[in-house]
Amino acid sequence: MCWQFASRKDGVSASNLQHTLAIGSHGTARGILYRIRGVLILRGQELLATQVRVDETYIEGNEPSLVRGQAKGQKALVAVAVKVEEKMGFGRCRMRVIPDASGNTLGNFITDAIEPRATAATGG
Repeated sequence: MCWQFASRKDGVSASNLQHTLAIGSHGTARGILYRIRGVLILRGQELLATQVRVDETYIEGNEPSLVRGQAKGQKALVAVAVKVEEKMGFGRCRMRVIPDASGNTLGNFITDAIEPRATAATGG
């Protein structure tokens, strides 16, 4: 869903998301899209506060030029910080493509994304 949202230059509608991902109802697709849009923010806005979960993951994109059965394109390592909200489970998030998962790289990401007084939890 995030890939569809981020990779389209003209944006994505709930109807398009529903069709592309074979989601059962338009309302579900609209709700998912609403939540994705709600967590995205512009740089320069306030840092994530209180309780924050931090992790890294690989995100792989689609490359239409590949023939079926060929290996997919190169994966991007992405650091993710998500504010934990009691009511909805998660709040705003920050994401950044990073060159490696070293402590120094993740430390810089955390410093840029999270308030110093916040509690950050990671998977490891």
